[in-house]
Amino acid sequence: MMRVTPWRWAVLFIALVVLTSGRQLAWPLSASVLAILGIAVLVATWRDLQRSTPATMRDDIFWRGQRLPRPSQRRRSPSMRRAADIVVRLAPGAVLVLLALIQLLRAIGW
Repeated sequence: MMRVTPWRWAVLFIALVVLTSGRQLAWPLSASVLAILGIAVLVATWRDLQRSTPATMRDDIFWRGQRLPRPSQRRRSPSMRRAADIVVRLAPGAVLVLLALIQLLRAIGW
C-alpha cells in the first residue's frame, strides 16, 4: 500500500499553484517547475519500487545456525495489485512531465 509522505503533499501543492496561475507566470518558469516536480516524483517512485523487493529475495535463510541454499527463484510477473500500484505511483510524475512538454511545445509554436 502506498504511503503519502509530507513531501508528496508539498509537490501536489506546488503543482496546483503552478497550474492554476499558469497565465500569470512566465512559461519557462512554469514549464521548468512542472518538469522538475515530475522528474522528482518519478525518481522517488522508482527508488521506492526498487527498495520494495520481496523479503525472500534479499534475506539469507538460516536454520539451526547454518545458511541454507536458496531455492531456485524465477522471476514472476507482477500481480495485478502490484501492477496497479506501479501505475498509480508513476502516473502523477508522468502527467507533470507531459504538461511541461505541452507548455514548451505551445510556447515554440508547434
